[in-house]
Amino acid sequence: MTLASGSGSSGGSGNQQQQTWTAKLLALPAGPFLVGVVALVIIGIAVATAAKGFRTSFLDDLDLADLPRGTRQWVTRLGVFGHIAKGVTFGIVGVLIGFAALDHDPKKAGGLDAALKTLAAQPFGTVALVVVALGLAAFGGYCFAAARAHKT
Repeated sequence: MTLASGSGSSGGSGNQQQQTWTAKLLALPAGPFLVGVVALVIIGIAVATAAKGFRTSFLDDLDLADLPRGTRQWVTRLGVFGHIAKGVTFGIVGVLIGFAALDHDPKKAGGLDAALKTLAAQPFGTVALVVVALGLAAFGGYCFAAARAHKT
């Protein structure tokens, strides 16, 4: 998961670390294939995460019976929007890694910061970036609510 999220200390180090790992994998005899597999796994995780939001299957892990009806609605809305936004960002990371595999160019790989920069560079990038940012904030809000309502 560290590979997908581009975690690092600060600034662009996430992309740097992502590109370093991708370069190491690409240098192996089956490197492009391995990087392609990593990209497909990340895209699979992205699709599963977004699907979890669309299907509201994340609610299976929660005990919302004790919460007021309005709170349950907000937890559900935050969860749906948040899971879909998280899936979109992971999907963009997976696509970037896929391009790195296809072009044998580790500089095309990137973490979350590169995914968001890629999104911002699109024609309606600013709007899309705001929507994804709101979605990720919604996911954070959902996580707080889920921590309180999580089944034990």
